[in-house]
This record gives sequence, C-alpha cells and structure tokens, in this order.
Amino acid sequence: MEDEASLYLQATTMATWAPRGQTPVVRADPGREKVNFYGTLNPRTGDEIAMRAAVMNAEVTAQHLNQ
Repeated sequence: MEDEASLYLQATTMATWAPRGQTPVVRADPGREKVNFYGTLNPRTGDEIAMRAAVMNAEVTAQHLNQ
C-alpha cells in the first residue's frame, strides 16, 4: 500500500505551553511553503518506508517505489 501527502507549513488553532511568565510562541511560515511525503506499507511483513520529497512528480514517485 502506498500513499502520498503534502502538508502546508501554516499554523492552525492549537493549544501550546510555555514556561511560567513567558508568552507561548506559535511559529508559522508566512508563505505557501509545504513539505511532501511518500509512505509505503508492506502488509505481508509490516515493513514501512517513508520518504520526504521536495516535489511530487512521476520521477520521484518511481524512486520511492523502487525503494
């Protein structure tokens, strides 16, 4: 089984903790930066392969599947 995902690096509503007396900081990318992931699971063996990619295209997908 193989899957792909792209995650944009922007903050959403969340709870965060900070040391007492310090204001919590939630960092967010001001642009449209994103990170891509490929993931594969072999259901027979349970082996997992995950790969981070700068772009998602046929060439990178083929590289992942060849792993």
